Amino acid sequence: MVRSCWRRTACAVLMVAAAAMTAAAAAQTPVQPPAQASASDQPSRLPARDVAVIYRINGVGMEGAHKVQITYTSRGERSRVDYFRWMEAKYPFLGIIFNRPADQLVTVMPERRAYVVRNIGKLGNPAELLKNDLRFAREGEAKVAELDCTDWKYRLSNTNDDLGTACITDEGLLLRLTSAKSKDFSLTATVVSFGSPPDSIFQPPPDFTRQKELR
Repeated sequence: MVRSCWRRTACAVLMVAAAAMTAAAAAQTPVQPPAQASASDQPSRLPARDVAVIYRINGVGMEGAHKVQITYTSRGERSRVDYFRWMEAKYPFLGIIFNRPADQLVTVMPERRAYVVRNIGKLGNPAELLKNDLRFAREGEAKVAELDCTDWKYRLSNTNDDLGTACITDEGLLLRLTSAKSKDFSLTATVVSFGSPPDSIFQPPPDFTRQKELR
C-alpha cells in the first residue's frame, strides 16, 4: 500500500501531466514542430535560490493530497517534498527527502512514524517537476503568489502536442502548472518563502523507526 502510494506520488502526483505526456509519446508520428525558443531561451528547471513553496493542488485526488510543500536548497541538490491531505493540514502524511551529495532518497511516513532510505542511483529528483525530455515555447507574462513569472507551453521533445503550461520565474521557480489533457488540474503556488532551510528538515525525525523497505 505504502509502496504504491510512494511510487505514484513521487513520480506522478506533482505532475498529473505525466499521464498526458505518456499518451503523447505513444501517439502517431508527430508533425514537424514549429520554430521554438533557442536553448539559451529555455526556463531553468530548479530554483537558483533556497526557497520553500506551498502549492495548492486542484482537480485530482492524488492519494488524498490537496497541498504540497517543496523545499529547495543548493540549487535543488537537496530538496524535500511534503504531501498534505487538505490545505488546512499542518502535518504531512508523506515526505520525500532528496539528498544528492549523500546519495540518499528518504521516504518519511509520519503516520507510521517510520522511514526508508534508498540510494538515489538513477532515480530522479522528485522536486524537479519539469523533466529533461520537455521543450518549451514562450507564451507570455503572469503573476502568481505576488511574483512575476513567464508562461511556457511545454511538450515532449519528440512530439508537437502541447501538454500544458508552466509559469516559471527567471530564477527557475515553478509557480503554476496546468495540463492541456486535464482541464481541471492545476498546481498553484500560494506561499513562497525565500531563505536557507534548517539542515534538520533533510533528515528523518530521530524518533522514527528506519525500515528496510517500503511496504
